[in-house]
Amino acid sequence: MRMSIAGSSEQGFTLIELIVVMALISLTVSFAVPQIRSSLYTNELNSAVRRFVGVVAEIGQEARLKRAAVVLRYDRQQRLFTTAKGDGEKNQGVRLPDSVQVTGIDAAHRSESTELSIAFDQRGYTDRMAVYFRHDNGDEQTVLLSPFLGSVRIVDGHVSLDDTRLTLTR
Repeated sequence: MRMSIAGSSEQGFTLIELIVVMALISLTVSFAVPQIRSSLYTNELNSAVRRFVGVVAEIGQEARLKRAAVVLRYDRQQRLFTTAKGDGEKNQGVRLPDSVQVTGIDAAHRSESTELSIAFDQRGYTDRMAVYFRHDNGDEQTVLLSPFLGSVRIVDGHVSLDDTRLTLTR
């Protein structure tokens, strides 16, 4: 700030001071925006995975209560999970955001099949399996399901069921 010669103070900033402050603000924003963008994409993937885990728990409980087998199927074109019960009744489940997709479902006791589905028996049990989610920005998450739905584990990245380092614990 400058003082006038007569002793009265003129309030204000010099051009140099304003340019330095603007440069610092620009530098800060340039570092923050990519982090915020990445965070938003990751949150979209996390949100979709959490909704899926909630639906899996709900369907397991429904199968137990009604003592009926239920199949959770994924439609790649519509990005939609739907349930089909033993009596043929279908319910709409979870729709994934356009930027999130299921890339595969891997089960321990599954024959080779292109259908993306998870079967729950009358007791609400399912095979040990992994469900792979991928965001358009390349981020991946794997949902690991235990045979008795005692635990569900969400892991960053694409993790195989054969990975001996992974254990499904509560």
